[in-house]
Amino acid sequence: MDISIIDFFSNLDFDNMKYFYHITEQGSGDKILEEGLLMADKHLWSTTIEITPEMIKDPYNFIKEERGNNIRNTDEMVIIGCEKEDIDYLVTTNDFYGWNQEEDANYIIPRDFIVGYIDMRSDDEDYSLILNPNYFNYGGR
Repeated sequence: MDISIIDFFSNLDFDNMKYFYHITEQGSGDKILEEGLLMADKHLWSTTIEITPEMIKDPYNFIKEERGNNIRNTDEMVIIGCEKEDIDYLVTTNDFYGWNQEEDANYIIPRDFIVGYIDMRSDDEDYSLILNPNYFNYGGR
């Protein structure tokens, strides 16, 4: 299921929740929805950026700025959400998924915290969030 970025960003609950984003390459969003976001480091700042209300006043501009000029793989924006009181549980150790057969990922943001992802490749600014059916939505927040 998809939701427009205008509808999504205008309904975020910054009083009770924290939201983050992670930029990744095309095709990674679906895998992250299914498995979670693999991390080499346990610190959120190592792979995510916190979303603030100021950042999303103009959602289209926010997406365009993060997409940049495609010097790096900036095809999909993964959105992460959790209650402020659960922030200490957002990153956990990972013993199951790896980057590939030779390399393990030591940490993971479980799929329950992945709200969904935005395909940023659209040139017509018709961006939508592909919702994660596994997301624990905290009663709709």
